[in-house]
Amino acid sequence: MKIANMIDEIKDHDHKAWIRRSLYRSLSDCKKRAKRKKITCTLTHDDLDHLMFINFDRCCVTGMKFRRREKEHHLRNPYAPSIDRIDNSIGYNTGNVRIVASCVNNAMNEWGEDIIKEIATSYKNWNTHP
Repeated sequence: MKIANMIDEIKDHDHKAWIRRSLYRSLSDCKKRAKRKKITCTLTHDDLDHLMFINFDRCCVTGMKFRRREKEHHLRNPYAPSIDRIDNSIGYNTGNVRIVASCVNNAMNEWGEDIIKEIATSYKNWNTHP
């Protein structure tokens, strides 16, 4: 195996490990939030791993790859994975969650998923004209 290929494999493994650590921290936060709000949280690490696998380690809504970002003036990484409840009236349960980018989750919590679709469509249309 070539050295370059080995380096790429190490980087890929490190990136996937970072995603898992981020998600597992997010799960811990979800469990605390669920307890405080008196809702269920039945998710496991295996559930999160499965969701990442079926979405190819990408945001379920936008398809963006999750990525690390050097700390700048942001307190949180907008590209980090985040657990989103699809129906906020029920808990963090299999079938009611998806993994999305933190910035997407924050926007959807504030304005709903339709605004994300509108922004993405508008951005694409606006920037494809010369």
